[in-house]
Amino acid sequence: MSTEPSPGRARSPRWRIERTLADELSDPLLEHDTLLIAIAVAFGTPTDPRQLWEWLDDAARPLFGEPVTGLRDRAEALATLMTRELGFVATPDRYEGLLLDHAISTCSGHPLLLATVGHELARRAGWTSVTARTSDRYWTVLTGDGYFTPIAYEAAGAPLDPSHLRTCCPHELSHAILTAIAREAPADVASSATRIRSVLPFEPDDEREAG
Repeated sequence: MSTEPSPGRARSPRWRIERTLADELSDPLLEHDTLLIAIAVAFGTPTDPRQLWEWLDDAARPLFGEPVTGLRDRAEALATLMTRELGFVATPDRYEGLLLDHAISTCSGHPLLLATVGHELARRAGWTSVTARTSDRYWTVLTGDGYFTPIAYEAAGAPLDPSHLRTCCPHELSHAILTAIAREAPADVASSATRIRSVLPFEPDDEREAG
């Protein structure tokens, strides 16, 4: 992926980048893919956002036309794509893992980001899915015909109690990502994340951050 800054990013002062991101994250119709790309453009390596949109589209192509007949087959195909073909490894200990461009270039990402990328790849394949969480993990959850199959990307974790799964909307994930950046990033980046979070109109129920 090119590291050349997009023209807008190269010319924009920090306050304008922050205002643009706050406007995007405040959209009541915010989608998960827009969330991931907007945060990567604001905090990651200067990148043309069109490259990130194209990456999501291209990464999902192996799922098109998969000869799968049920949720379990779809879950296996998605997990194989994420962990073997794309080579993603869960790395929850650095804020850069919450940035899509960094995840693509290093084949590693925070479990929150990986769960959301998995949701977006499934959605592009025409499969119904959500990003969800429990108290200690994030999940891509494939759904259909009254059933669901969850996928987590960490190597280990507590056994899943399905009654504890909770769907994560893009606004909740925005708060979680910005909170993690504010906590873990260098001071200038952390301050920027804090300012953006403070003006967002949507407050999650429990203010859970990416752990």
